[in-house]
Amino acid sequence: MEQLNEPTRPWSLFSKLSFRFWAIYFFLYYTGNFSFSQPFWTPLANRAGKLLIRRDFEVTVWTNGSGDTTYNYLVVFCAFLLALLLAVVWSVLDRKREGYDRLQYWVSAVLCYCLATVMISYGMAKLTKSQFPFPGLSKLDDPFGNTSPMGLAWCYMGYSTGYNIFTGMAEFLGGCFLFVRRTRLFGALWSMTVMLNVVAMNFFYDIPVKLFSTHLFLIALFIAAPDIPRLLQFFFSQKPVEVATRWVPAFRSKWKRITFTSLKYLLISTYLGWTIYDGLFTVKWIAQDSKKPPLYGIYEVTQVRADSLFNPWIAEIRRYQKIYIEKEYGLTTRKNNKDLSFYYSKTDTIKHQLSFWDNAGGDTVQLHYQQTGKNVYLLDGTAGKDSIHLQLKRKDPNDYLLVNRGFHWINEHSLNQ
Repeated sequence: MEQLNEPTRPWSLFSKLSFRFWAIYFFLYYTGNFSFSQPFWTPLANRAGKLLIRRDFEVTVWTNGSGDTTYNYLVVFCAFLLALLLAVVWSVLDRKREGYDRLQYWVSAVLCYCLATVMISYGMAKLTKSQFPFPGLSKLDDPFGNTSPMGLAWCYMGYSTGYNIFTGMAEFLGGCFLFVRRTRLFGALWSMTVMLNVVAMNFFYDIPVKLFSTHLFLIALFIAAPDIPRLLQFFFSQKPVEVATRWVPAFRSKWKRITFTSLKYLLISTYLGWTIYDGLFTVKWIAQDSKKPPLYGIYEVTQVRADSLFNPWIAEIRRYQKIYIEKEYGLTTRKNNKDLSFYYSKTDTIKHQLSFWDNAGGDTVQLHYQQTGKNVYLLDGTAGKDSIHLQLKRKDPNDYLLVNRGFHWINEHSLNQ
């Protein structure tokens, strides 16, 4: 390989120290997010926990649906100290080097691809609405004050398909721009802008992806960092700036250059093709999963009668206040206006029979249903070996303002309630 452009000048001491630290830190942080690295990080996290939290601290919760566990914060703390130590050692051993133009290119290239894949996967999750689905029946019926900040954010995003497409395209395009060298700076600035909004949302709505989203923003900043002085000069000093000159790799032989470029874009095309295919499959699966069952709706339990007082199933059913039938394979019940329980279910429209059971392998509740009045249903059957009778009153989900309001080009008056 040869370099196409000569580096402009020797690096300053601050630039060299910063590059060494962040190059090491991002490597440590990124590998720390994979499960295979837990055996390495857990002992360090335990030691840090004993130092910072309490003497008998032991990690009991690792990365799960939350990326902001105590373990994650301790890993960041340990990675920071370890990167600082290794950067000092590197600086002492390599103190005579004038700069890291070649290494900076390769480190930035690797981080570009890491950031691009995350941006594209996040974007596709929004384009398919797999990350933010429309609020379910139990959420629609939940009192507003019972909603967590994260739940509020999920409802806010999930309500609008258009806004999902807008934000998804922003993230998807940011990743695509990062794949190409000529648009890499633009992609980094684009991704910084998009991720800054994500970071703010995660912090201010208590969404437990604060650490990861912040690091994605920092990675984008690291990629754009060499060009920031030029950008500041252009936008704030109103002065012309020179064309960026830095080391970039090139093959002397034409066939090597063509082969390398072909392989690069083949890998990118394969990744994008698979991501789009997987997204289309997800859309198909969501459409199938969203198919409304025959008894779709929200039901208020107005009456429960049973022969037995000691049957655990009947004791449980007596506590039901609402029943939500939203999926073909399951229903949700609400107790005491807040406690939700999910059960597997099956509806036989020929026999007019509703059956449901839990995943513990217990008895099945089998009920014969009939509509006796407007939105009034009677269910008779058995829970275990005992008979039970329920009366339900159905509420149409379309009666909710959030569902029926829709979009209006013209609003003679605002509707904010």
